[in-house]
Parts: sequence; C-alpha cells; structure tokens
Amino acid sequence: MLFLLDEKWHISEEDIVDILEMIKDPDSVDKLYEVAVDVPEYDEMRALAKKCMWALFAINSPKSVEKLFLLKELNDPIISENAEFQLKNLGQL
Repeated sequence: MLFLLDEKWHISEEDIVDILEMIKDPDSVDKLYEVAVDVPEYDEMRALAKKCMWALFAINSPKSVEKLFLLKELNDPIISENAEFQLKNLGQL
C-alpha cells in the first residue's frame, strides 16, 4: 500500500494515510514522514501532513516519535505546531 503514496494518478493520499493510521504499520513510518514534509502546493492548511502526524502518533514507536521530533523542528509553523501537539499527547514533551 505504501507504493500508492508515490503514485500521482489518484487523489486518495489522505485515505491511504487514514488506513495506515488504523493499522498502525511500523513499516510506514519513513513514508509517512516523507509525505508529511512534501507539502503539495494546494495544501495550505497542511491537511495531509496533519494526517501523517496522526498516523505517526498512532504507531507510537521510537522511530515514529523520532520523526515527530524532526517534524517539530521544520520551518513550517503549521507542521511544527501539530508535531508538538502529537508529542505532548505522547508524553514526550
């Protein structure tokens, strides 16, 4: 399923991320991070990045927490604030 996040022939990225959040697949952490930092031009509110962060929160592994810390340090106030929110909910801040 992760390969679908690289495909550009569909508009279901958010649905795919929702599924990854539900199944809490630890193998998806790197891809979720990659998708979160690759913000599409049309996504001013960072909806896809926020969904990725919710999925990273749900996975709650050392690697997903590490990625949330990296997202918190980005020079993007929306992503940074949402990553901080997730880290606080995990008791990491």
